[in-house]
Amino acid sequence: MITINNVFLGLKNSNYIKILLTLLIFYWLLFYNIFPDHGNLRSEAYLDYEPQVKALMNNGSFLDAKGTFLDSYPPIFPIFIYLSKQLSAFINFDLKYINFFTNAILILFTMYLSYSICKLYFSKQSSILISLLIGAHPHLTYSLIKPISVTLFLPFFLISLFHFIKIFKSLNEEKTIGFLHPIICGIFLGLSALVRPTPVFLPIVFFFIFSYFSTKNVKIKAKLIYPSIIFLSFIFTLLPWEYLIYKYNNKFVLISSIGHNSLRWSFKINYIDYESKVQISDDLSEFNNRGIEKVHSSSDYFSFLFQELKTNPFTVAAV
Repeated sequence: MITINNVFLGLKNSNYIKILLTLLIFYWLLFYNIFPDHGNLRSEAYLDYEPQVKALMNNGSFLDAKGTFLDSYPPIFPIFIYLSKQLSAFINFDLKYINFFTNAILILFTMYLSYSICKLYFSKQSSILISLLIGAHPHLTYSLIKPISVTLFLPFFLISLFHFIKIFKSLNEEKTIGFLHPIICGIFLGLSALVRPTPVFLPIVFFFIFSYFSTKNVKIKAKLIYPSIIFLSFIFTLLPWEYLIYKYNNKFVLISSIGHNSLRWSFKINYIDYESKVQISDDLSEFNNRGIEKVHSSSDYFSFLFQELKTNPFTVAAV
């Protein structure tokens, strides 16, 4: 029977890794060179961050020309783009190659972290192959051509996830584990949220996992202390960004002010460039317009959906 572990039977681990990395790099280079417009770094996602990057270029802060603090998106990815541009100018090296090499390093680091997590449960060769498949994922490969935030998000998030699994596994196996692990877990979870706000509610999920999925041997004290340290470390990591938003804009914003707009514009099925390409029925078009008109916060989003489910359930199902 052919298994992952005997596909490269007879090869040393070092040779196994070299062959897979060579294939991966060849795939990256092929993807990069055949992709149309690979010299143009501008994309829709890139343009979203442009006001913040422009402010950083002009005055080294997130304040625009009018003195407004730009909190539309979390800060780390705009800073990453800004530093890439500064490095390109400083060493006089084309920005598209800076983007390629920095994102290649980030993908390789993501692969290493994926390998480290998988190795906690799977064989070494299986873990290597899984990390290779992650490195070859088209969405990550695309970042070699045009910068996207997920490539920067993943290393921070996977470091956090590694330490969380390490804590959970050690406690369930009745092994001693220090408080440095939950601190690192919380800090890097916070840093990942400052790239993309996706994991903002994960500390609450961690409380749930510790409470309901730990073995009976794990003490209640440990079930409370470890997720609490993760939560506090996460909050303290977010505080500087939250403080700046409140200082300049005099309002509380949870990481990104564009958050509820993402929900709001999700009703626009034929959004922007696709408006002339995607044909939708009149019912769906009216549903989209009602959503854009009525949704101005996260709570509005759910209220609107519940109301539509009562009055137009088939339209909601069609969406």
